[in-house]
Amino acid sequence: MKAQVHVGGNTLTVAGLWTGISAGPFSWLLNEIVRRLAVAQDCSTGELLPLQMLTLGALILCALGFLCSWKSSSVIGETSSQGSGEDSRRAMATAGMILTVGFALVILATAVRTLGTCN
Repeated sequence: MKAQVHVGGNTLTVAGLWTGISAGPFSWLLNEIVRRLAVAQDCSTGELLPLQMLTLGALILCALGFLCSWKSSSVIGETSSQGSGEDSRRAMATAGMILTVGFALVILATAVRTLGTCN
């Protein structure tokens, strides 16, 4: 059974809200695991393009999570009804946007740190 919340004329899925919240931490975790496996090989050969592409991929995942949260926030913002958990959904959408931006900054900081250790 798919959990859906009907807001105005739009259908907002709870999965979209959770995607926005979990995209940042998930992309950071995936980036960290793959980076730890690849950094020794890439630094020894001097080929840093795979590490840069890994960072770009993680940032794209964060951007997709931000867009899911932003879309959910804009759909929730269009309604004027009170109650029925609207505040909690708005909080989830806001938390998703904050988390994805925060984890994107952590991913960038990790990329800079890795480039510093290769040199």
